[in-house]
Amino acid sequence: AYSQRAAIEFFESLEGKDVYVKVLGYKSYAHLFYTKRMPQANPNHYNEEWLLYGDVDKPTYFICKIMNADAYRTLPQLEEIGSKNGFVFFKRK
Repeated sequence: AYSQRAAIEFFESLEGKDVYVKVLGYKSYAHLFYTKRMPQANPNHYNEEWLLYGDVDKPTYFICKIMNADAYRTLPQLEEIGSKNGFVFFKRK
């Protein structure tokens, strides 16, 4: 559990907020559990391409492991909002 504590804290900080949260570059269900996310009305809510590049209709947050972060740091629509314990957090601008 300790290895993912930073990720879990990030997800918990978004709990109850009307936002999209997407994990990039690794598989996890933690974002679904710890944000206590309710079913989304928009059918694109799971589509990584749309969340990264599309015309999203609410604030969108991403998390990736630090070893994959440089690929996402180059995307002008993403703002790095933090990093901790091997995870990097982004928000769509």
